[in-house]
Amino acid sequence: MIRIRIDDRVRTGQGNKAGASFGLSVTEHDHRKHVGLLTACGRFRRDKSGASAVEFAVLAPVFLLLLIGMICYGLLFATSHGVAQLAADAARAAVAGLSDQERKDIAESHVRSRAKNYLLMQPEGIDVAAAADPEDANQFVVSIRYDSSGLPIWTFAGLLPLPDPIIERMASIKRGGF
Repeated sequence: MIRIRIDDRVRTGQGNKAGASFGLSVTEHDHRKHVGLLTACGRFRRDKSGASAVEFAVLAPVFLLLLIGMICYGLLFATSHGVAQLAADAARAAVAGLSDQERKDIAESHVRSRAKNYLLMQPEGIDVAAAADPEDANQFVVSIRYDSSGLPIWTFAGLLPLPDPIIERMASIKRGGF
């Protein structure tokens, strides 16, 4: 309990001209408790020794997830680009064929022989389809479907929103004419 007493100087008009005394004062015992509590709170407020550790504990998981996400999507985009490039290369190689069957054989053999040159792709996960375009008789289409579930990024599928592991790309070429 805080005991308050009225200061005699204020009652007589002889108080501090600056207004520091308002006519109330706290007893000496209560004043020491109040000052001790304020200094303890001030020390606690000024003490920054554990702030860095707390900030690191809060931000490190978010930073690591962002870093892992960038690496995973980078690998996925590189694989997707490799599949598209392989399809385009196979379509260009298929130009040399004289018939649709020969173009199909050239495209499939090109994909099988070149797939091992792509670092992120496993040849056994590749499916090739090559045929004339049903909508345009002057086009020959090479489609590649690759199952990228063998990539190491799929270990983080529970932590990151990753797309479907099947990558499908196609390339078309214009048939040679008469």
